[in-house]
Amino acid sequence: MRPPKRRSRPQLISRRSFVRGLPAGLAGLALTSPFWARLIRRAVAQDASAQRLLVWYTADGTIPEWFWPAEAGTLQIRSDRTTDLSGNDFNETLPTADRPTFLLQPIAPYADRTLLVRGISNPGQGDHAPAVRSCFTGEALSGEENTGSSASLDGLASEVLTGSQHIEPVLRTGVYGNRVSYNGTRDISRPVGGDFIEPSWQPVSDARRVLDAVGGLSEPNETDNLRATSRLAILGSVRSRVEELSCAAGTPAAQRLEAYVEEVARLERLEQELLEEEPGAPTEPLVDPDNAEVQDAERDIRGLPIVAPFVRDLAVTALALDYSPVVTLQWGASGENKIEGGELTDYRYDFLPDLEYSGAGDHGLAHPEDGAFQEAGHNISAEVSTRDRARIFRWFWGQLRELLDRLESLPDGSGTMLDTTTILCVSEFGGPRANSTAEQHSTRNLPYLLVGGSQTPFQTGRFIEVDRSHGDYLLTLARGFGSDASEMGVGSSIIDGILRG
Repeated sequence: MRPPKRRSRPQLISRRSFVRGLPAGLAGLALTSPFWARLIRRAVAQDASAQRLLVWYTADGTIPEWFWPAEAGTLQIRSDRTTDLSGNDFNETLPTADRPTFLLQPIAPYADRTLLVRGISNPGQGDHAPAVRSCFTGEALSGEENTGSSASLDGLASEVLTGSQHIEPVLRTGVYGNRVSYNGTRDISRPVGGDFIEPSWQPVSDARRVLDAVGGLSEPNETDNLRATSRLAILGSVRSRVEELSCAAGTPAAQRLEAYVEEVARLERLEQELLEEEPGAPTEPLVDPDNAEVQDAERDIRGLPIVAPFVRDLAVTALALDYSPVVTLQWGASGENKIEGGELTDYRYDFLPDLEYSGAGDHGLAHPEDGAFQEAGHNISAEVSTRDRARIFRWFWGQLRELLDRLESLPDGSGTMLDTTTILCVSEFGGPRANSTAEQHSTRNLPYLLVGGSQTPFQTGRFIEVDRSHGDYLLTLARGFGSDASEMGVGSSIIDGILRG
């Protein structure tokens, strides 16, 4: 086991020296709280922040024929294909030539910043818990074992990227589906030398923690949380200060400050809307899977369209305010069949208007014609599974498109936040194939997808094919971020064609 390395961290100017160089109005604002000093410091910075990483997990694989491009080379994601996913035959009527990357159509505008690598496989056991636990560590776990020493990618990246301005090395958050707390499949992250970490599943509490921390409230109480007291309300007028910054540091700095302020206001508004829509939402972190309140909170995620914008903006805000250089966002957990009294109870995606088999959820749809479902009187055909999974995946890639648009809209240094942000999307399985019950737990051709900005260390706009382990792939990414790790799980060598020269 490698011991954690001690790294020198960039030193920021002292708060007193920083404030002394501001005009009177801005100096007074910076002295109000560390929160404003932080925002103004980021706004006047001429250089972008250091590299950032967002890891994005979705459960139970993909539809390979509709995910991968047709041939290696320059990545092409067409945006002119049908967006009509209604009816019960689009999986048959869609021309064969239109199927490659069909699921990725929502992110077509970012094809030149996307890297796809087919041929990355996990040599471990093809079952839910070990596959999920190893998909970011590069290990080859088997059974229910909780062993191994390899840090996950978010841990290795944060070890390099965390500076003195950051509050947490990694923010791990996410949302559950309905009753999908399958034992062990929530754990995808492992710090250097540590055990697997279960993420928080309460984005409202996570948001409060982020904004309270950057605001200097180390011990928030009932009157100091986001619902009771808006940061903008207690910190006073903004517009006149933006104008002062424009005069003192130039229009770009003022625009950056205004963007950061809006980021805070946006998150506060979304939190309030979420609490109004979901009045029973828990307000404290609840991470014990055996706690009755946690189980109750997991029960119903039919409000996922309400929660999703909040979670996306929480991730962006944490990166924009330098709360963390790395955010791990887990969309649900890989699961098991959920049947009670013959009824399917996994209502994760019933909000999708064209869904054909309500209640099946990720796991049921990834196991079409499963014996347990048939015994309960449900026969989910492979064709229905393909269509419903296509609807679900297109929705998730639409969520990614919204996040990419937000990163691209936020100024950072002389560019945007997307310029220095890498997003890695992954699932634990590579199959099953469309219209087939085969390869339901395939650990071959894992659907890793990377989106990297212009200043990230990765080559993008490409689709390459290899025959390598997921450990080699993750090690390559870790080395791109500056880690000196010599191995990652089963990986010990770099894959050519991924890192910039």
